[in-house]
Amino acid sequence: MAWKELRHNGVAFPPPYEPKKLPIRIRGTLVQLSPEAEELAYAWGKKRTTPYIQDPVFQTNFLSDFLKLLPANFAHAKYSEIDFTSVYEYQGKEELQKRRLKENSFDYRSRKSMVSRRLMGSRPKSPTGW
Repeated sequence: MAWKELRHNGVAFPPPYEPKKLPIRIRGTLVQLSPEAEELAYAWGKKRTTPYIQDPVFQTNFLSDFLKLLPANFAHAKYSEIDFTSVYEYQGKEELQKRRLKENSFDYRSRKSMVSRRLMGSRPKSPTGW
C-alpha cells in the first residue's frame, strides 16, 4: 500500500519542568539543587533502570553538564561521590502513584462494564443491539 498523503500537526513540546525541591548528597553533604540542576538530576533518575546509567561515557557526558549547575565547591565531583537516592525515591513514589491510579481506573471501567451488562441483560434487546 503506497502512502497518498502525510500530515504533520507540528512539534509537541513537553510542559516546563516544575521543581520539586529535591536535594542530593555529594561527598556526604546535602545539596539543595537549583531548578536547572534538579531538572537534569530528575532526567538522570528517569534513566535509573536503563543500562545507560552504568556506561562510563554516558556518566561523563552527564557530569560535564550537571557539574556546571552545582555550587563551585562541587565543580570537580566524581559520579561515585554523588548520591541520587532522594531523586530515585521520589520517582519511585510517583511511579507507584501512577500505577495505582491506572489500576483504579481499570477497576472502575471493568465494574462499570459489568454493571452495564447486568442492566442490559435484564432488558429486552432491540434488533439493532442497543
